[in-house]
Amino acid sequence: MSSVAFAEAARSLGAATRRLGFDAPAFRSPPRRPGIGRTIRRRSDGSCIVSVRIADRPLAATIADMIDGIIVANTPVANTPARNTPPHAASIVELRDHLWAAASHLLAGEASDAGAIDLTHRLAA
Repeated sequence: MSSVAFAEAARSLGAATRRLGFDAPAFRSPPRRPGIGRTIRRRSDGSCIVSVRIADRPLAATIADMIDGIIVANTPVANTPARNTPPHAASIVELRDHLWAAASHLLAGEASDAGAIDLTHRLAA
């Protein structure tokens, strides 16, 4: 996944998260700790930063880490102020389903890109 694709995924997933009334965390790459695929830092104000390693990983794994980061960021933790209460009874399960639906265009793009590369290879042979 390129950094441009990562930024696009962060924008898409953040917008989908906010549409349901949840808080979208900030995203960055790579995590500060080497060898770790994803880290989540909570700030004292209750906001979160989700750091995801994008180098040498499948797109689906990176998207899954981003979605899981959003879920964790919106799960209350003891002694942490609640940032936002969703305006309706959207559950974390609904949020997860909504995020995967929002990510489908990103994953479909990868599949069509792979098919185009494969077709080009076949035509050259």
